[in-house]
Amino acid sequence: MADGIDDEERHWIERLNRIGMTYFRPLVMAILKNERDKSKRIEIFRQIERFIFIAIQMTWRTSNYRASEFSRLANDLDKGSISLESFKERLNNGLSFTINEDGSFRSSNFEAILRGRFESGSGYYTWPGLRYFLYEYELDLLDRSRQKKVEWKDLLRPGGDRISIEHIYPQTETEEWALAFKDIEPERRHYYKGSLGNLLLLSGSINSSLQNDSFANKKKAKYNGDKKVRNGYSDGSHSEIEVSRLEKWGPDEIRERGLRLLRFMEKRWDFSFQSDDDREELLFLRSDEEYDRQP
Repeated sequence: MADGIDDEERHWIERLNRIGMTYFRPLVMAILKNERDKSKRIEIFRQIERFIFIAIQMTWRTSNYRASEFSRLANDLDKGSISLESFKERLNNGLSFTINEDGSFRSSNFEAILRGRFESGSGYYTWPGLRYFLYEYELDLLDRSRQKKVEWKDLLRPGGDRISIEHIYPQTETEEWALAFKDIEPERRHYYKGSLGNLLLLSGSINSSLQNDSFANKKKAKYNGDKKVRNGYSDGSHSEIEVSRLEKWGPDEIRERGLRLLRFMEKRWDFSFQSDDDREELLFLRSDEEYDRQP
């Protein structure tokens, strides 16, 4: 690692490692080696991370999308034959297939691939970018409180009981949960289970059998005698604490949290969905009849 790297720059390099910088690694090294202006280094790291998230995590381009082009550019940058501004322009051009000139995001590809995952029953839960996205949301909440509660390495541990992302409204429905969703047709409830707003980053691992607890019980720690067998949302991650402040969890809460997460996505990665309708479609909570009524 180059000398003179402060916490802000280190955090951006850590982000690139988390998201998977793959073929951008030589480029990052060339920037650290040749660019003396820290603010310019951070800005290009931010642009690389944005490119990877949008082009690969959101629109499912292959992990080697434009790899040969950017590998050549890393060599050119190291030799000083191109500028960082020229490289930034190439990154933006590489997103022109999904980001309009006004910064709006064409979500049709993202929506189509997610729709296939909802039809198979998993929804956002199997979106490759989910862990990274929810961890970034957690870090955003952390910025306001300064007390870190989740480490990235803890989200990567193997094992059936090491669940790092939980369905608040569980995949296996109990009578109590069925009552909370009684106004939703049974065949449509899996859309609520797999919708973005129903997925929560946990501060620790829990036994999968405890995921079916009621919302009231999930909010408080659970004990077996003197042994704690799961944290409560109220003493978990910042994301859990935010959810724990709600009195109940049902269709409206899933929709409202989903819209909040999508707005965070827009702000964090510097784009905008084209309309409120686009955001609603990406939650997959409308019935076919509601879609048909849209102008």
